[in-house]
Amino acid sequence: MKLTAEEDQIARRVDNYFRSPDMSLREKLFNAKLIAVHDLELENFTCQNEKEKLAHYYQMLDSIMQKLEA
Repeated sequence: MKLTAEEDQIARRVDNYFRSPDMSLREKLFNAKLIAVHDLELENFTCQNEKEKLAHYYQMLDSIMQKLEA
């Protein structure tokens, strides 16, 4: 699995955020995606720029998960 620098940074942050040793990286990424999609659907952002950052973050999480499953 070859991650871009940005994907690697996001994966590390997600791994550190969810501190449970019982969760795999895939599970942590899945939960991060759930939170991101929830925020997007409920419009939990204050401006268009924040919405775009959140959408980009969701896309990066999706890309990382696809690479993990390949």
